[in-house]
Amino acid sequence: MKRFDAFPRPLEGIVEKSSTAGFFSLIGFIVAALLLFSELVQFIQVDVEEHIKIADSITNPLDTIPLKVHISFPHLNCNDLMLDYESTKSDLPSTRNGKLNKRKMNSREKKVCTSASFALDDSRSLAIGAARGCTIDGVVNVGRVGGNFKVVITSNVWGALAMRGVEELQKGMNVSHYIHDLTFGEHFGKVVNPMRDVANGIEEGVGLVQFNLKIIPTMLKRPGRWERETFQISMTEQFVHMSTLLLSGNMQQPGVTFNYDFTPLLVQHRESRENFLTFIGSLASVVGGVWVTVGMVGGCLIKATGVGKKRD
Repeated sequence: MKRFDAFPRPLEGIVEKSSTAGFFSLIGFIVAALLLFSELVQFIQVDVEEHIKIADSITNPLDTIPLKVHISFPHLNCNDLMLDYESTKSDLPSTRNGKLNKRKMNSREKKVCTSASFALDDSRSLAIGAARGCTIDGVVNVGRVGGNFKVVITSNVWGALAMRGVEELQKGMNVSHYIHDLTFGEHFGKVVNPMRDVANGIEEGVGLVQFNLKIIPTMLKRPGRWERETFQISMTEQFVHMSTLLLSGNMQQPGVTFNYDFTPLLVQHRESRENFLTFIGSLASVVGGVWVTVGMVGGCLIKATGVGKKRD
């Protein structure tokens, strides 16, 4: 144990080490290592605080945010689908500086849809032609006001198929779809997006899926970075059956619609970490405190042992 003595005592010009002092020095090494490790873990760990409050000011509706859309219809042709946008503010354009594209599904998208809750089977595709699958993707800038957009069967195709009856409709149409991604603003990795990787397999083949989205503004603050704005989504879903669509005529077509609105609430997500200089100071305090304490205890015990030996 003598080789672990960190407090050698000079005795008549000779450094003396003892087993007792070496034992306490070893204990000091272990305690200091554990405390230093705990300080390092605490420094690396990021503290997260979230607060919800009412927005301080009304957002300018002329400001826009990016909306990313990526949806696949494995049983439909692109010519049979239509896109439509509406805004709650009639004097505002619904989308600006962006575009959503209709294209054929690629192999990766087909693989994803095949492994989803519905199989990629063309036996119930539109009778007007062999369906190869259609994907709608792109980014558009939408105003910070409520609105909706929809991806549905065109009125001409829907009207022609509706005339054939329910049985023919079920054989000739399947609007099952897969939502790869639907994101407002920049994506934030720690926030779960309920509108990502959503598979909607429609058993009847015909129906309208309606998503009601509440968009929640969120301010992010990370250590050493500027604040960044993103948006979280709260979602509810409902389904309109084929019989209801047939009664509405051309007022509603099968497909999927997204109704969205912005909440007046603001979520503040703040991440903080201990200051580096404070971390260095804590390390110095740990090392100094451990060695001073061990030195005092060890010195007292060594001195007491020496006094006992002299009495003997």
